[in-house]
Amino acid sequence: EAYKKYNLKEKITQILNDYNLQKVAIQSEIFGPNVQKRDYSLTEREIRVFHIVSNNNKFPMDKVVEICEKYDIPHVPIIDDNYILPNTLEELQSYVEGEMSRIDGKEKEGIVFYDKETGQQYFKFVSPNFLMKYHG
Repeated sequence: EAYKKYNLKEKITQILNDYNLQKVAIQSEIFGPNVQKRDYSLTEREIRVFHIVSNNNKFPMDKVVEICEKYDIPHVPIIDDNYILPNTLEELQSYVEGEMSRIDGKEKEGIVFYDKETGQQYFKFVSPNFLMKYHG
């Protein structure tokens, strides 16, 4: 469904050619109606890219954003690319729950934290309030 909706065959071919790559993988999440309990107020499903990988190397997030924007492929929202982790879980939870989703302005599931340079995922902090509301 997403492959067709976002014309990914053509876009992946363009990425391979434009960046002189032999292979590439675009990893994304699909969300919206009939995916999970949280439908993000959407009437049809959408994707957000969170990794682009070539030859087992993850691209840094700034490169993921650059490629996605160049080829009109939706990527995950970047909240803060210079964030410094706090000293306590309470502070981290407050940060995660302190802002609404950039997709629909309602409660967000959580935040994924990445290494800015390597694109390596550190961890995902899921809001306990979100878990109780949608999975409790």
